[in-house]
Amino acid sequence: MAIELEYIAKYIPDATKDILMDFLDMQWKIENDPLRIGDIKSRMTSLPSGSAAKVYRDDNTMREENLCEAIDRLGLASYGYDRARDYFRRFTPAWERLTDDERKVLTYSYVEKRTGGNAVKRIMEEYGVEKRHAYRYIDTALKRFSLLYW
Repeated sequence: MAIELEYIAKYIPDATKDILMDFLDMQWKIENDPLRIGDIKSRMTSLPSGSAAKVYRDDNTMREENLCEAIDRLGLASYGYDRARDYFRRFTPAWERLTDDERKVLTYSYVEKRTGGNAVKRIMEEYGVEKRHAYRYIDTALKRFSLLYW
């Protein structure tokens, strides 16, 4: 039992931070991958102009290589999109259980972290608290989200 609690205390907060920091990338994938997948599929099914012309062995080899490459791209794009959908299937219910203030604190601290926002300063100014209280708000919100997510 002590090992489990030690493991949770050590690794879960870092994993939860990573999940929060992935939010914007996963959102981008949800918005853009269906277009990429559709584009790849349409290129795979459309015949190049002059396809009725006599086909030489080299042309067939090149078409096969292009098709294989497109299949690989389609597989990767589909995998990424599925991963993003799974991410939101788990993320959304936990996120919606948080209070508005908890979501705001986590957004400032982790979701917007890659965009360079200074979370502690923003929390101090918005809530009129000292630095240590701002950190406490962040820790409390992170623990609550971790409990809901995991």
